[in-house]
Order: sequence, then structure tokens, then C-alpha cells
Amino acid sequence: MTIFAHWLFGFVWRQLNNQKGLTLANGISPNFILLQKVLSDSNNFEMVDESAPNYPQRVRRKDFYMKNGFNETGLFLTYFGVTYEVLCRSSDFDTPMFKEMLLRLPIEDFNPVFFTQ
Repeated sequence: MTIFAHWLFGFVWRQLNNQKGLTLANGISPNFILLQKVLSDSNNFEMVDESAPNYPQRVRRKDFYMKNGFNETGLFLTYFGVTYEVLCRSSDFDTPMFKEMLLRLPIEDFNPVFFTQ
């Protein structure tokens, strides 16, 4: 399963599991279940930017995802000073749900800015 921002997913999983009162009887956070559902078919990576010092790497990364079944969503976001492009495997990517989920993540100073291009 491909997960949006693998490092962010792991971080959020640890954050959600460390919060008291958010786990179900089986120990899985309901927020984790929603996160998994919304993000399981998406991926993000640094936006292709010709002025970036790692421009060739960004192009290769996007080409890799596009060759392996991902599609452009037209959605971009900036957080922690980095701008990302969001790709999706599904033809019915739920942009409003994706935005809502990210805005609800319990990460200090995490304030993503969404835009299209």
C-alpha cells in the first residue's frame, strides 16, 4: 500500500497512538483508520521546480510515480517550508476529504497551505 508522505504517516501514527482516549478496543486509533482510508492511494513529493538545486531528482521522482500508475491531482501543498505535489492512483481522489484530514492532524505548527496549478 502506498501511503502519503511515508515519514509523515509514521510520525502521525506515533502521535495518534500516544494520545489518551483515542484508541478503540483493539488498540487502533479511529483517526488512524480515517488517515489510512484517505491517504492509501495518494503520494506527495517535492514539487518539480526548475530553480531547485535537485531539479533533475524531482523530475525523475515524478516520472517514476507517473510510470507506476499515479495521476496528477492538480493539488499542491506547502508545509514546513517545502512545497509538494499530490499524486493519486485513484480516478476519484477525494480532495475535500484529503484537505480535511490534513487539517485535523495533531501536529504542532503543521499548517498546510493548499493550492492548485
